Amino acid sequence: MTIKDMLGKNTPRTYLIFPKGSRVTCPISTHPNRHHRDRKRNHYNYGINLQPPTSNLQLPGRLGNPDLDLEHDPRSNPKLVEFLKPWGLAANAAPPPASSTSSHEELRAQIATVDAAVEHLYNAIDMSLPTDKDEPIVERITITIKGVDNNDINLYIFRRADQKSEILPAVVYTHGGGMVFISTLNPYLASHRSELNISTIILQGEFGGGNLAIATALKANKEGWIHAISGVYASVPSIAFTHSRSDSEVLTAGLPSQVENNGYSLPRDMVGAGNAYYTPHISDHEGMAFFRSSMRAGVRATAQVNLGVLHASAMLFRRAVPEVHEVAVKSIGTFAKGL
Repeated sequence: MTIKDMLGKNTPRTYLIFPKGSRVTCPISTHPNRHHRDRKRNHYNYGINLQPPTSNLQLPGRLGNPDLDLEHDPRSNPKLVEFLKPWGLAANAAPPPASSTSSHEELRAQIATVDAAVEHLYNAIDMSLPTDKDEPIVERITITIKGVDNNDINLYIFRRADQKSEILPAVVYTHGGGMVFISTLNPYLASHRSELNISTIILQGEFGGGNLAIATALKANKEGWIHAISGVYASVPSIAFTHSRSDSEVLTAGLPSQVENNGYSLPRDMVGAGNAYYTPHISDHEGMAFFRSSMRAGVRATAQVNLGVLHASAMLFRRAVPEVHEVAVKSIGTFAKGL
């Protein structure tokens, strides 16, 4: 069917709008002399002849350029790149010596090496901000409880010094690296709400800690104590185990960021009740996928994507990107107070 057929025989002239750069030959006229002139110019055509504009569009990250690194990725926050360069973290990481086929002893040795390196980094970088002096005084108390294996677990409880008697929301934080270094939430806090002046309990963590926050809520839902948890705030949660899968399998699964950003900075049943908030970064399609799964499962979930940063930079490198850090902290506080 031609444009003339669709518009009707008596339409004298029609204007169509197409993307800039497209070539269109579509004059429509009922005047015989106009038809004749159009034929002479070879423009007489009741159909559409489009030539798409040329484009330099390239796939993002290492999907478009296998040699790309964080420093040269145009999506990266320049301030974060400059902060990471002296530590060699703006270049692609070498493949880890241990893999999914390594022995238990080899894996333990690799984890010990990573643990020492991360501790060294945290102790060496400046995490302070000029605004720290304006923050209220915070007191910390330590409570030792028993774990599931009768082991001692230290709970570090932070509270504003001027709000000791107020009943406030509790944010249970599991730090990144928690896939290996820490355990899931012990129900201790839920059973000591009044003693600790706690109103609601929110699970929060980034990367591995975000995984444990989600896993704890799933465990609570399965065991029937989900009512003790008011919400989950997971930042860049590590939830898609892609280490033993090929790039093609990962792409087919809808997780392109696992390939396009692999090597950047660091090597590479839903909740039945409650609320969830996810903050994926530019390199985190798994967080987006889990957010959509949560919505389909009926969870009251929202999400926010942080552009230009990766791997929980809002928490790890707050001096480099203070504006991103400030938004993240306020977002967690607003989420906790709103439940």
